[in-house]
Amino acid sequence: MGLAIQVGASAVVMVLFIGLAYVAKTFMWPLWLSIIVFILAFVSVTVLMTLLTMALRPKKEDDD
Repeated sequence: MGLAIQVGASAVVMVLFIGLAYVAKTFMWPLWLSIIVFILAFVSVTVLMTLLTMALRPKKEDDD
């Protein structure tokens, strides 16, 4: 199941970044703005994927 989540997440990230590049080109963003937006998007997607992975990881149960 972990592999399916990683593949699906990678596909979603690729689509998001391609869409962001299309929006930047369509609205003729300056290069400095595109760089800032792409870096912020990369950091936020990395944080979200880490949180998703941690949330979907099986939890260990302590037997007392």
